[in-house]
Amino acid sequence: MTTIETVPALGKIEFTSFVFSGGEVQVRITNPIRVSDAGALRITANLTDSNKIMELAMLVDAIRRINHNIKLNLVCPYFPAARQDRVCADGEALAVKVMADFINSLNFESVTLWDVHSDVALALLNNVTNVEPEYFLGSILSGGKKDKYVLVSPDAGAMKTVAKIAKIFNCPMITASKIRNPQNGEITGTEIHIPNEFIGRKFLIVDDLIDGGRTFIELAKAIRTANNGEATSIDLYVTHGIFSKGIDVLHDAGICNIYTANPFPTVDLTNPYLIVVK
Repeated sequence: MTTIETVPALGKIEFTSFVFSGGEVQVRITNPIRVSDAGALRITANLTDSNKIMELAMLVDAIRRINHNIKLNLVCPYFPAARQDRVCADGEALAVKVMADFINSLNFESVTLWDVHSDVALALLNNVTNVEPEYFLGSILSGGKKDKYVLVSPDAGAMKTVAKIAKIFNCPMITASKIRNPQNGEITGTEIHIPNEFIGRKFLIVDDLIDGGRTFIELAKAIRTANNGEATSIDLYVTHGIFSKGIDVLHDAGICNIYTANPFPTVDLTNPYLIVVK
C-alpha cells in the first residue's frame, strides 16, 4: 500500500487510485490543502507490480502540480527489477537500469531501499540509501536469542552479507553451495558441511528474497542430511517475501518459522508459520 506523509509528521496525504477500463492508472489527491502547506513529503511505495509503479509516477505529478517546490522523499522497500541486473541474452532489456532511470527521473530528494537484491541498483540510483538486513534481524538475533542459532548462507553469493550479520551479532555461520550440471550449468542440488560442534544446533537461513522457495527447500533437506540424523530446527529469514508457491511448502520441507520484513500483498499473513518482523 502506498502512503504519503508530511515531514515532519503532520498527518497523511489522502488520495484515491483507480484504473480506467482501458487499463490506465489515475490518482487524485483528496486533501490538496495539506500538500500546499507541506515543505516535504515522504512517499512509501512498495512497487510490487506495474500498476504500483505507474501510480507512483502519477502521485508525484499530482503533488507537484499542487506544490511545485515541495521536497519528495521515497521509501521503496522492494526495488523492482533488481533481480535482472545484467543482460543474459541478445535482445534483452537491462531491467534494473530502466527502473533506476525511471526513479531518477522523478527527482526525489532521497530514495530509501530495503536490502536491495543487487548493488547495481545502488550504483545507478541517485541519492540512495540501503537499509541493511541486520536492521530487521535485530529482533530475531538480539540479546540471548543469538546463542541458539547457527546462521546459514544459502550460497556463495549471499556469503558476504551473512558473514557481516554473523559478525555483528556474534553468531557462528556456515555456507551452502549449489551443485550444478557441468554440461549445462543447471542447478541439480545443494550441499553443505556442518562441523561437529554445530550438530544438533538450531539453524537460521538468511537471504534477501524468496520467490517460490525451491532454494530453501533443497537447503533444508541438505541441512538435515548433513546433521547426521540428529534432531534439528531450521528457521528462515528473508527480507522480501514473494512466496509465489505459498508458505506451507516451506514448512512441509522442514522449515519451522519463516521470518520476513516485507511480505508481498498476495501473502497470507494469517499463516501460523509466518512472522513479520519490524
